[in-house]
Amino acid sequence: MGARQRVVLKLKEVQDNQKEISQEKETLQSKILQKQSYDYLELVGREELNFKKPGEQVVAFPNQEAGAETDTSQKIKELWQKFSEMLKKEKEKTRE
Repeated sequence: MGARQRVVLKLKEVQDNQKEISQEKETLQSKILQKQSYDYLELVGREELNFKKPGEQVVAFPNQEAGAETDTSQKIKELWQKFSEMLKKEKEKTRE
């Protein structure tokens, strides 16, 4: 009887673990989709790189953390690469 109970408990533990992994997978997939969206790239461009739309003004405040230097040019380059990839995908979709 004891062996059966151990097997049942182990099965329940595995099923609970599977549920947790499935939930984590869904969360990660939604984050991936969000970060591939145009709106997300626009948000990053506005908040981190001080991009603006025509007619808007950007107000930037210096980083107050000591020694917290960011490589803005690298961030800009990465953002533009992602943006151009998204535009290519959009053009491909419209061609189909």
